[in-house]
Amino acid sequence: MSIMFAEKTMPQIKQAIEEEAILLLPLGQTEQHGPHLQVGCDSIIAERVAEAVAVKMNPEIPVLVLPTIAYGYVPRSVQNWAGVFRIRWEVMVGYIADVCVSAAEMGFKKIIIISTHGPHGDVARLAARDVFDRTGIGIVVSIPHVLCAKPFAKIRKSKLGGTSHACEYETSLLMHFGYPVDLTGLDDRDAVKVCNEWVAGDMLGGSGKASWSTWALQISETGVYGDASCSSAETGRATFEAILDEYGRLLRFVREQKMPAQTFPRYPRNW
Repeated sequence: MSIMFAEKTMPQIKQAIEEEAILLLPLGQTEQHGPHLQVGCDSIIAERVAEAVAVKMNPEIPVLVLPTIAYGYVPRSVQNWAGVFRIRWEVMVGYIADVCVSAAEMGFKKIIIISTHGPHGDVARLAARDVFDRTGIGIVVSIPHVLCAKPFAKIRKSKLGGTSHACEYETSLLMHFGYPVDLTGLDDRDAVKVCNEWVAGDMLGGSGKASWSTWALQISETGVYGDASCSSAETGRATFEAILDEYGRLLRFVREQKMPAQTFPRYPRNW
């Protein structure tokens, strides 16, 4: 039986609601990823993760994968390269929230966003706040590279600053998925230079205390931030397996949680 929401009939959707199925919402982007990666990289990773997780967890946990959101917000400077679609962040917050509110009003109570594009973590969290205030349903915002950061640290070949955008992490995953990737001419010239206590600089290995966009700190020569030259399909395979293991744990945790019915204030309040 299909795990894709869009392939279900109305009666099948009703049954999924009755079974308290968990919805997975892949949140990607369409943008340049250096000279070597497909512009749909973020969406591809989000979709592959969501579909593999759903297949892995069914029938233990009923899971459906929503259609991918494949366009979103990027800093304006990214449009210096071809292939970039840029949606205003405030539009994205409202759009993501409306998708989730529709699902909540339909009867689904547990929704997990799988966000694979850097800026969308912040955008999705704002949307989740809006959904909660409107429906009382708590949306889980998850980021695959955050979930697999520790396992990836043991197998990565790039130095700190080597994984941020079109980097070893993303390139290895797409190589594992079987996409044609030519590493010729790639090097570490656009590895992130600023990685310290204030700026993470590396999305899988940094631990900055403050938030500061890499695009604001360093000009990229190739459209890459990091080092993709040391990527491999084997690294991608191990990374993908680690991601799926972590999502298995996350879904079991989410499934077990009892969602309290929210009591919203009425006006005038009787304090």
